[in-house]
Amino acid sequence: MPFIKLSRLNRRTATLAAVAAVAGAIGALPTAPAAMATPLSTHVFSYADMPDIDQERIAGYDGAGNYHVGLPNSGIMYCGPTSAMDALAFIADHGASSLQPGSHAWDAAGNYETMTSKLNEMGGYMSIDSKRGVTQGGFEAGLTTWNTKYGYKGHTFGFVSEFPSDANDWQTPNLGIATLAEAFGNPVVVRIGYYKSVSYTSGGTTVSALQRTGGHYVAMTGFDNQGLNFMDPADEAGAVTQSTYTNRTQAVSPTTAVFLNQSGNPLRSDLQTETYLHMPGYAGGSAYVEGYTVLQPSFQLTAKRNILQIFRAGALVTKIKLPVAATVSDAQLSPAGDSAYYALNNSRTIYKINLSTGAKTLLAKVAAPVTSLAVSTTGDRVFAAAGKTVNAVSNTGTQIAKTTLPSTVAAVAFDPVRGQVDAVTPQSKAVSVLNTTLKPQGSVSLPASAIKNATDVDATVNPATGQLTIKAAGLATTTVGQPVQVAAPQPAVSTAATSVSTATASQPVNPAVASTQVNPVVTATNPATTPVTSAPATSVSNIPSLVTTPVIHVTPITTVASKLPISSIVLHGAVAHKASVAPVATSTAIVRNSVTVSDLGPEAGDYNG
Repeated sequence: MPFIKLSRLNRRTATLAAVAAVAGAIGALPTAPAAMATPLSTHVFSYADMPDIDQERIAGYDGAGNYHVGLPNSGIMYCGPTSAMDALAFIADHGASSLQPGSHAWDAAGNYETMTSKLNEMGGYMSIDSKRGVTQGGFEAGLTTWNTKYGYKGHTFGFVSEFPSDANDWQTPNLGIATLAEAFGNPVVVRIGYYKSVSYTSGGTTVSALQRTGGHYVAMTGFDNQGLNFMDPADEAGAVTQSTYTNRTQAVSPTTAVFLNQSGNPLRSDLQTETYLHMPGYAGGSAYVEGYTVLQPSFQLTAKRNILQIFRAGALVTKIKLPVAATVSDAQLSPAGDSAYYALNNSRTIYKINLSTGAKTLLAKVAAPVTSLAVSTTGDRVFAAAGKTVNAVSNTGTQIAKTTLPSTVAAVAFDPVRGQVDAVTPQSKAVSVLNTTLKPQGSVSLPASAIKNATDVDATVNPATGQLTIKAAGLATTTVGQPVQVAAPQPAVSTAATSVSTATASQPVNPAVASTQVNPVVTATNPATTPVTSAPATSVSNIPSLVTTPVIHVTPITTVASKLPISSIVLHGAVAHKASVAPVATSTAIVRNSVTVSDLGPEAGDYNG
């Protein structure tokens, strides 16, 4: 899975702004099986049906005479794999039943050995040390491997880790954000550090400090006035049977100090203080909340005639029939998954629907029938293609901007990598790149003349790479890959004018591999920018024109990759998936489907068990 580093915490909280206003959307989650107790609470965000799997598992016989193999070192250091398994089992219980370990009553004796095997497997993926535990890097690597091996199409969930560090200006762990994430069905694993009081001397100055002695993972079940609620995998001594599920609550209070890692080095080299959340009633008062990891199951929206369907990690969880006979022309999920936006064929109206209540509202009307919709990753803007125009409206219906392009806009897609709107105009054989206020930023020539006559066009952007995929009936499947450097001929670059001349390369076609890879003659015009004198007036033509055959994989020629407004484009020959049973949008709370935000924290090399 791709890793994206976010520079500041407010980039996460911006996306969660839409989440905060719609806590009722958790009602759309399917409840767990009867054996797993009650569904989610909308009042305290408590996960009453979170599994509480035991990490300590010894080898021996149970009361019925059945032998159990246990875990290495009796599982004493298996809190990481076990808390992760709590979260994965929760996801499986709420829609993604095919995701391992699956949806089962894990407190039943008949499932005990199966869970032991799963914990042992996850421990291997996390590179666990049976006597020291796992590092945060190992924890995340294990989740990634599990998702690849067992996830729906390899991407049942993404995850976001948040710890104080230079990446977020050393923000105190914000359990409020974790709570909002949980409110939308995203289980959270909290990392706790154990610290002791020490004296630390640096440059002749001695200060009081707290040094890390170890760490622990728990599965968060809520956060309220009483404090942090969680399932503790180590709350029962080693046994050969699963203990009764028990939800724990511990008060937390911010504590500011100079914190040292397990090696005795300060987390902040300048000896500045950091604030963690102290748990005075836990582990003899030595415990501090250091951060957390949010697991985010994917959402998918499909439109089939006048029916909207929501899939959670590949499983159908919501089906809404619209009170009209018309066919949906396009539909898009909000980033939080709480609502959807849709338009009907030959209609100028954009509708918004609350996915938890089914309530529908008219969001906005535009000048021409809407053919395509896109939503910003923050959820505050909806973009609509209507005739030759692209319209931007707020998620409450306020008109923000409108721009007119040279020809009909067949599809729009939002690029979360660059924060831009890609508008496909087949008659112009181009993609216009717009910012979020719809000001033109450049254009890209499409690499196939067949796009000119394409109908029922759809466009999507890979949220990890920024690759734009265009689907339309009758297109030859064409992939334009990542830019590469070409030795000859070398383009002439003028630093004064910031311009790049054209380079041309030819490659022979091999008919024997035409079904998998064909290298046609490629002519590439490299990016060229015009110096800005007043308003930006950049025209970028960097995707080569192609002599297409049924399946083509082509790499464009460029030496100025930083100037590319789009990393690459895929033209797909399949019928566009709007108004069909295939997905028309994917989204998860906080970040979009299958994107992972890695944050190891300043204690990255320390073990937790």
